[in-house]
Amino acid sequence: MKSVKDPLYGFVRIDKEFVKMIDHAAFQRLRGIKQLGFTNLVYPSANHTRFEHSIGSFHLARKFCQHLEEENPEFLTSALLHDLGHVPFSHAVEELFRRHEEISVEIVKKNFYEILEEEGIDTRKVCKMIRGKTKFGKLVSGEIDVDRLDYLRRDSYYTGVAYGVIDSDAIIRGVEKMGGHIWIKGDYLPACESLLIGRYLMYATVYMHHTVRCVNSMLRRSCQEFLRDERKEMEEFERLRDFEMVNALLKNEKSRKIFERILKRKLYGEVCRIFLPLRKNFSPWEIYEIENNISSELGLRKGSFLLHIPKIGKFSESKVRISGFNKSLEEISPLVNSLNSALNNHLWIGVYSSARVNRKRAERTVKMYLEQG
Repeated sequence: MKSVKDPLYGFVRIDKEFVKMIDHAAFQRLRGIKQLGFTNLVYPSANHTRFEHSIGSFHLARKFCQHLEEENPEFLTSALLHDLGHVPFSHAVEELFRRHEEISVEIVKKNFYEILEEEGIDTRKVCKMIRGKTKFGKLVSGEIDVDRLDYLRRDSYYTGVAYGVIDSDAIIRGVEKMGGHIWIKGDYLPACESLLIGRYLMYATVYMHHTVRCVNSMLRRSCQEFLRDERKEMEEFERLRDFEMVNALLKNEKSRKIFERILKRKLYGEVCRIFLPLRKNFSPWEIYEIENNISSELGLRKGSFLLHIPKIGKFSESKVRISGFNKSLEEISPLVNSLNSALNNHLWIGVYSSARVNRKRAERTVKMYLEQG
């Protein structure tokens, strides 16, 4: 048995079977994938990686097992390996690629099967849990899971934003098994509400920060220019590390123009913010085409006019079931409903450009295209 020192949890125990997994090259790759991409351009200390997040998720999974008094090596393994499939720059450009859960499952089957079978761990069960299937899979990828409990606290720690500090121990103690489902005890309702409050505040101040939106739009567009120009299959880049993707983007003339501006922090200017009720979620390639059409209409060079269009949705944690009430968190908590409503305040569309643009004309044109879409 070994242990590693984590800034959030202190010493984390790593048994020998899990040391083998951590030492595998596919897991070590996660040292090269930043958790928050280029968010460090706004919060300079946000340089933490998927590697330490995975260790933290594993640690929380062990605490769940201790609380529920159940040995479950498949659950521990899935918590440790759940992020193997994250692409370079993490969530900033994830939608250009396959879902990271599916890539994780593919890597587990191809690279970890022998290790798992040797240790008596069922690979099939691990893959199910990574996909959020089964009762314990919901604690890997579900409404309240080890992934979310760790990343909120870790992102808060490294950005210096105190809003994401949540009481994960209380939430773990509140979990109980009821038949084939995981429920939260009614007495721990405030702990669940605090999780949603923390996530909402991190969403507002970090994940949807106005400068982060601009950077992510530039990064997404740079990757799209690269993929279009090089005629590359996206699968070729799914398993690169951040710095390897950086090198690829800098070698291509079209992607380099935008990407160098990110590295020099010469970001596009914010033209305007548009509050427009969205009827659908737009894919990255739909946004790419809309940007090109608007650029042409405004007489701008392609790639000089960008949009950040957020996703429509609610906080998924609001669906968690509360025992004693036999209802979802959303059904019994006015606070949760208020947070879901407040989320709409951040669903504005960001409009950015590297050229001088007439704000009113740009706003009018963007609204026309999005309403058509």
